Amino acid sequence: MANICHTDFKIVGDPTEIARLRDLLTEIQKQVYQRKADKNYLWLGLIESALGKEPISDGRGEFFPLVSDDISADGTCLSLHTLSAWSEDLPAFEVIRKHFPSIKYYYWTQEPHCSYWGTNDAEGIFYPERYVASLHDEEEGDVWAYETIEDIVDEMNRMGFNDYQPTSGIKTFEDLATYAQQFMENPDLPEDVEIYVYEVAVFTKDNPMGSLKYPGMEFPPE
Repeated sequence: MANICHTDFKIVGDPTEIARLRDLLTEIQKQVYQRKADKNYLWLGLIESALGKEPISDGRGEFFPLVSDDISADGTCLSLHTLSAWSEDLPAFEVIRKHFPSIKYYYWTQEPHCSYWGTNDAEGIFYPERYVASLHDEEEGDVWAYETIEDIVDEMNRMGFNDYQPTSGIKTFEDLATYAQQFMENPDLPEDVEIYVYEVAVFTKDNPMGSLKYPGMEFPPE
């Protein structure tokens, strides 16, 4: 799968429905492993089929095998990780949400090679980070997530190359991008250090950036 997008999900709801969902995923996993087909890929389309829907997701994304601690202690939250091509693959999760009345899902998605990060967690319940940055001499694609612009500026300051540029007045992402460019122009900065900053897209009903992929999709939480 080229241009792999990693997406972390927090699926929340009534403990009974969360348990039923996990049982469903466990059964899908069991059947796939018994068949030993398709290299044991846990296609997201299998979830849609199991819930009586014609798959949209089949072939574009898969979910990771379940683990023993993927449900919260109170039983109200199931954690799941998926891989998909290019961007997050959501139709299976819409089918889940509509099949289980109490369930909502929140996600954090990233495809660093496409400079793509996003979340539908507008309130920051599980995923409060709104910026990502690569601030050190690391391999391409290694980034860190930050909640605020100030967090990134503080990290840059700790690198010790900011004496030439005051940090006051850096309030917007545009300010941050300008500062990062000026930071890179510092002659004292080692040649092997590169700095990149990105803004995380926040998907809501008022800003449904992914809706063109799946027309009519609703964007939880409601």
